Amino acid sequence: MAKMTPLVRGDRLIYQQDEHEQVLAVETPAWFVWLETASTFAFTSDTGTFTARKERAGNQRGGWYWKAYRTQHGKHFSLYLGKAEALTLERLNAVAQALAHTSNRDAGGEASSSDERGGAARHDHDTR
Repeated sequence: MAKMTPLVRGDRLIYQQDEHEQVLAVETPAWFVWLETASTFAFTSDTGTFTARKERAGNQRGGWYWKAYRTQHGKHFSLYLGKAEALTLERLNAVAQALAHTSNRDAGGEASSSDERGGAARHDHDTR
């Protein structure tokens, strides 16, 4: 059986455990426990969609955090979600909306995609 990517839709997480579908509510203690062992999940809502991945700080001292990724029209965008304890439904929706807005604006040349170091999608015209 193909492995299903865990999915947050609305306020529910749907995932596979021991080949059985499990459902739990976002922002419950079970949600935060699940985030500690998870490495990725997909998020979809009326505000937008993204894939979240757990990553470790590059300096190996900052611990683990979550980052949201979205690809649209062949361009890659990413934004910092936060540490597990910050992953509320409000935060997930805000990042989905920001990524949708950024990727839509990019079609008009207003925003740029992630930089080469994997940084967040940029909204300004920074001169590095």
